[in-house]
Amino acid sequence: RYAQYKSRDVQVDGEPLEAFLDGDAISSWAVEAMAWAVDAGLLTGTGAGTLNPQGTATRAELAALLVRAEALFTAE
Repeated sequence: RYAQYKSRDVQVDGEPLEAFLDGDAISSWAVEAMAWAVDAGLLTGTGAGTLNPQGTATRAELAALLVRAEALFTAE
Protein backbone atom coordinates (compact mmCIF):
# COMPACT_ATOMS: atom_id res chain seq x y z
CA ARG A 1 0.00 0.00 0.00
CA TYR A 2 2.88 2.36 0.69
CA ALA A 3 4.21 1.72 -2.81
CA GLN A 4 0.81 2.58 -4.25
CA TYR A 5 0.67 5.69 -2.06
CA LYS A 6 4.03 6.72 -3.50
CA SER A 7 2.58 6.17 -7.01
CA ARG A 8 4.81 3.18 -7.70
CA ASP A 9 3.87 0.64 -10.32
CA VAL A 10 2.93 -2.47 -8.36
CA GLN A 11 2.24 -4.67 -11.38
CA VAL A 12 4.30 -7.83 -11.48
CA ASP A 13 5.57 -9.53 -14.62
CA GLY A 14 5.56 -13.31 -14.43
CA GLU A 15 5.25 -15.37 -11.28
CA PRO A 16 8.10 -14.43 -8.92
CA LEU A 17 6.75 -16.59 -6.09
CA GLU A 18 7.16 -19.77 -8.12
CA ALA A 19 10.91 -19.54 -7.57
CA PHE A 20 10.40 -20.40 -3.89
CA LEU A 21 9.64 -23.87 -2.57
CA ASP A 22 7.03 -22.52 -0.15
CA GLY A 23 5.47 -19.86 -2.39
CA ASP A 24 2.17 -21.70 -2.22
CA ALA A 25 2.11 -21.32 1.60
CA ILE A 26 1.49 -17.57 1.35
CA SER A 27 -1.94 -16.56 2.61
CA SER A 28 -4.31 -15.70 -0.25
CA TRP A 29 -4.77 -12.12 0.96
CA ALA A 30 -0.99 -11.51 0.82
CA VAL A 31 -0.06 -13.13 -2.51
CA GLU A 32 -0.24 -9.96 -4.61
CA ALA A 33 1.80 -7.87 -2.16
CA MET A 34 4.37 -10.64 -1.63
CA ALA A 35 4.77 -11.08 -5.38
CA TRP A 36 5.43 -7.35 -5.74
CA ALA A 37 7.87 -7.33 -2.80
CA VAL A 38 9.83 -10.22 -4.32
CA ASP A 39 9.74 -8.67 -7.80
CA ALA A 40 10.90 -5.29 -6.40
CA GLY A 41 13.75 -6.95 -4.50
CA LEU A 42 12.46 -6.14 -1.03
CA LEU A 43 12.10 -9.80 -0.11
CA THR A 44 14.82 -12.19 -1.23
CA GLY A 45 13.95 -15.30 0.73
CA THR A 46 16.14 -17.54 2.79
CA GLY A 47 19.28 -19.25 1.61
CA ALA A 48 17.28 -22.47 1.36
CA GLY A 49 15.11 -21.21 -1.51
CA THR A 50 12.13 -20.41 0.69
CA LEU A 51 10.29 -17.31 1.83
CA ASN A 52 9.04 -18.76 5.13
CA PRO A 53 5.73 -16.87 4.83
CA GLN A 54 4.21 -18.41 7.94
CA GLY A 55 7.29 -17.82 10.09
CA THR A 56 8.56 -14.78 11.93
CA ALA A 57 11.25 -12.42 10.73
CA THR A 58 14.43 -11.99 12.72
CA ARG A 59 15.71 -8.58 13.66
CA ALA A 60 18.42 -8.90 11.02
CA GLU A 61 15.90 -9.85 8.32
CA LEU A 62 13.72 -6.86 9.16
CA ALA A 63 16.75 -4.54 9.19
CA ALA A 64 17.75 -5.78 5.72
CA LEU A 65 14.19 -5.27 4.47
CA LEU A 66 14.12 -1.71 5.81
CA VAL A 67 17.46 -0.87 4.19
CA ARG A 68 16.25 -2.19 0.82
CA ALA A 69 12.93 -0.33 1.20
CA GLU A 70 14.70 2.93 2.01
CA ALA A 71 16.89 2.54 -1.07
CA LEU A 72 13.89 1.69 -3.25
CA PHE A 73 11.70 4.55 -2.12
CA THR A 74 14.35 7.26 -2.05
CA ALA A 75 15.85 6.43 -5.47
CA GLU A 76 13.99 8.75 -7.80
